[in-house]
Amino acid sequence: MGKIETATQWMINLANDNSHGYDQDYRWGPDYDCASAVITAWEYAGVPVKTNGASYTGDMKSVFLATGFSDVSASCNFNTCAGMQYGDVLHRRANGSGHTAMYVGNNQIVHARSNENGDRTGGQTGDQTGNEICVSSYSNGSSNPWTTVLRYTGENGSGSTPSNLLKKGSTGTAVSELQKKMNILGYGLTVDGSFGDATDAAVRNFQSKNGLAVDGIVGSSTMAKLDEKVAAAQAGQWIQAPDGRWWYRHADGSYTTNGWEKINGKWYYFDASGWMMTGWVLTSGKWYYMDASGAMLSNTWINSMYYVGGDGAMLTNTMTPDGYIVDANGKWDGRDSWVTRLQTALKNAGRYSDAIDGSPGPNTLAACPTLQMDATGIFVTLLQERLTYYFKKSTNGIDDSFGNGTKTAVMSFQSSKGLAADGIVGTNSWRELLKS
Repeated sequence: MGKIETATQWMINLANDNSHGYDQDYRWGPDYDCASAVITAWEYAGVPVKTNGASYTGDMKSVFLATGFSDVSASCNFNTCAGMQYGDVLHRRANGSGHTAMYVGNNQIVHARSNENGDRTGGQTGDQTGNEICVSSYSNGSSNPWTTVLRYTGENGSGSTPSNLLKKGSTGTAVSELQKKMNILGYGLTVDGSFGDATDAAVRNFQSKNGLAVDGIVGSSTMAKLDEKVAAAQAGQWIQAPDGRWWYRHADGSYTTNGWEKINGKWYYFDASGWMMTGWVLTSGKWYYMDASGAMLSNTWINSMYYVGGDGAMLTNTMTPDGYIVDANGKWDGRDSWVTRLQTALKNAGRYSDAIDGSPGPNTLAACPTLQMDATGIFVTLLQERLTYYFKKSTNGIDDSFGNGTKTAVMSFQSSKGLAADGIVGTNSWRELLKS
């Protein structure tokens, strides 16, 4: 397989692997943005565009042209993509922003687009939508059109390629740069431009740790993996102190104190001295729980007693998504879930004969009684609990009596669900009440 085929297939494989998504903060693996994906694809194929300095859409065009690519824009139709060939690199750059993609034939391109939120940063690791990095139909928007087509035509630039592999006995600047990269990963080599025994041993160790062929030869695969690991290390690094505590050092040596930081898609909290915290953390009047790795937990129970919501904050004085009531201190009140208690009350009233399983199926809905003004009893209590704790509609007390406060709450709830606001709790209202 030639370099064009190798680079293009690498991009297509990336698009088909949802463990890789879009991100501009962590862009050299496992996530990529448009430029880092295309640059890595060609570096992997043995065309040293990254080694030669390509890093984003603003500088990649000049580096590509100096590393074996030609500008073939004049022979291509940007509206119909006529004249474009498999593996061509599409590029545009204007007003401080840009985009790049690779043409894969049949009027299609492969490119990294945006994260699951339609944004450049802040998403989760990996492709959450299947479209963060994807193969899509070619288009040329009038407001932001392609300006250049680059085509790989041969070795016009400098740098290490498969015909100039780095191995034991190699010397020169390329070896020095290799040694510098290895040292970022902690190998402690002397940067002397000489690929001797120590460099050979370090390369073999790196290859072994990263699932590469252990041959001591730095070709495109080893260099691509090395660049990936170096980029990750330079983005930030976890450091453990002798006493076991952790802190996170940024690329510039700084670190977060008294605050949150999102690292590789997870939230961490650091104290006044910059140490990562675990367990319960109180900040801005809310409690959060950090697991043993320091990552904030969300949408889960802690010690089967406290519940943290979608934003990680402990829920208080409310009903959890699975129907349990927690008090003002966040502690579960010890009772069964709301649906379980409703099913129990229905069975005790002779209205329900199925299993009490906490699952609000159609038979549970069918058994629910109609409730309206002046009704009393356990079903009114359960209604008031659901409205008060889960839907935040005040009934002016939970007292098993369907009065004006409960009717007002029911009507407000019905309006919010697009139901007729008549204050009568019938099948349609119960259906909405049973939803979580």
